[in-house]
Amino acid sequence: MEGGSLKGVEKWTTIEVHSFLSHLGDEDPWQRYADRMLKREVTGKQLQSMSSKELQEFGLEESHANSVLDAIAKLSCIELKNFMQDQKGSAELPELLAQCEEKLKYALKDIAHDIEKMKLEKLEIELRRLLKQNDKKGSELRLQLLEQSSEIRSTLLSALKVVETIETIQTKPVKSVK
Repeated sequence: MEGGSLKGVEKWTTIEVHSFLSHLGDEDPWQRYADRMLKREVTGKQLQSMSSKELQEFGLEESHANSVLDAIAKLSCIELKNFMQDQKGSAELPELLAQCEEKLKYALKDIAHDIEKMKLEKLEIELRRLLKQNDKKGSELRLQLLEQSSEIRSTLLSALKVVETIETIQTKPVKSVK
């Protein structure tokens, strides 16, 4: 990044990481992100190995964390293309390819994590829908139970009156007729 030349992300200093992040978007919140990374002395190598989740732990919003990873991936591809054009057959090529493979592994982990997160969100939405549906059915059942319990209560009260009447009749002495 210094002097306009492209330098491998893994070789960036903390100042270069700060510069990279502060130029990715509008001043706010990118400047805050850049300042946090500088304060924690994050180098290019560390930044390059971070996942979206790890970037979010530094306070980046999910979409901004993904933007950082995308920008680093694009720079790495440009770096690889330039490197291959400049130094065909060089001894550094296998190392660079290994680094790219490692970056790809991190990207795939992030994608898998995002897919699982979306699946869980979809399941949560479906569960909420079912709970609402069950809640409506539950409300209907509670209403039916209340109506039935009212009917049963009325029947029991009527039965108690009948029993009281029978007991009253049985306990009254019978007058004899002369």
